[in-house]
Amino acid sequence: MRSVIEQGRKTNPRDCKSWGLSVWVDETAARHARKLVPFFRACSIVKFTVDEDNGELLHTPSNEQPGHHTYWKKAEVAFSDDDFSLLLGPEA
Repeated sequence: MRSVIEQGRKTNPRDCKSWGLSVWVDETAARHARKLVPFFRACSIVKFTVDEDNGELLHTPSNEQPGHHTYWKKAEVAFSDDDFSLLLGPEA
């Protein structure tokens, strides 16, 4: 649950999406993203609840991913493993 910036990857720090996480609001959209982006096939995709206390969610679709959203976690929020449940495990 770290943004591209938080992971230390090269990106444009002025691009607000670099500070957010890619999320999908349903399993169909998450599976679609896995088909398009090989990196996501090696990742676990988890479920969690977004509310105004822990961050902001914005629908950020693209032509390839109409179900894509971006989530910006509030800096002071610290999630624990109990906040998540597994939706999709890594593919073999």
